[in-house]
Amino acid sequence: MNTGQMHNKKHNSHQGHHKFISEKRLAELWDCHRSTVSRILHEKDIRPYYFGPKKRGLKRYALSDIEVFVDESKAPRIRED
Repeated sequence: MNTGQMHNKKHNSHQGHHKFISEKRLAELWDCHRSTVSRILHEKDIRPYYFGPKKRGLKRYALSDIEVFVDESKAPRIRED
């Protein structure tokens, strides 16, 4: 098993315990570009979870990580619609 597969397997084991949100959805909520979301979260050491092969798999962020970031910053809150 290569490190990418181990990374995905480790993260997939959390799937049942966490809710996840996409970069696209965060960009919509925060009214900015997806690359801005990626840059901000990378700068704050909030790492994405990958489901499937890293280059083609789904890239998501744990909603709990985003909520902590929002609580500690002036970023807009995420509302469940």
